[in-house]
Amino acid sequence: MHASLSEDLRRLMVNAMLSLTGHEKNIPAKTNISFVNEYRPQPTGSLSDSHWAAARLTPASFELNAK
Repeated sequence: MHASLSEDLRRLMVNAMLSLTGHEKNIPAKTNISFVNEYRPQPTGSLSDSHWAAARLTPASFELNAK
């Protein structure tokens, strides 16, 4: 199983973010860590400038449920 799909790892990361931003009193016993959108892992590492130019990303590309 890919590490990013591990429910325990996702919960650890979400709880850490809540704690580090001063919300530790708001962390529930079982934090909801469901995916908001379909999970499609991308390749890691450096990508060429031509890759980014072809992707034509805008800030709207990163909205939840972006098409």
